[in-house]
Amino acid sequence: MTRQFDITITNSFIQRRNERMNLFAPNNRTEIQRLLNADCELLEWYLCQDSNSQHIDANRPQFDTFHPEYGRCEFKNAANNSITIKPFCAKQSFDTFIVWKFTTPHHQPLQEGDKVQCEIIEITNKSDMMQRARPSKFNKNDLYIMV
Repeated sequence: MTRQFDITITNSFIQRRNERMNLFAPNNRTEIQRLLNADCELLEWYLCQDSNSQHIDANRPQFDTFHPEYGRCEFKNAANNSITIKPFCAKQSFDTFIVWKFTTPHHQPLQEGDKVQCEIIEITNKSDMMQRARPSKFNKNDLYIMV
């Protein structure tokens, strides 16, 4: 299941990204790394701006959006064909994982006016996705899932 999106980065997204970035602990990451991580808010933000998508911003840390068909949704950006599930995420009550990836290179933080492409690669209920999870090789508390 793939669905592709062509997105032009707006000042509105940059403001949201920067606000979200400041909610997360730096954990020894540089500002560039933190911005790149926060850029992964892009698709959920974009879909909440598009009334045809029916996604509504949840505006809470436990999950990302509400959707009439998928319920409470958690968006995960797939890098290197896998996603990481942190313990906080695994414990939350939500219904659906929406896994997506950038299809244009994403090596620098997004800037207003940038044109990027991304695609949804999987929409799966949480319980099915968690059954596929394996312990991370990099952080003993994390899980990873190949997508």
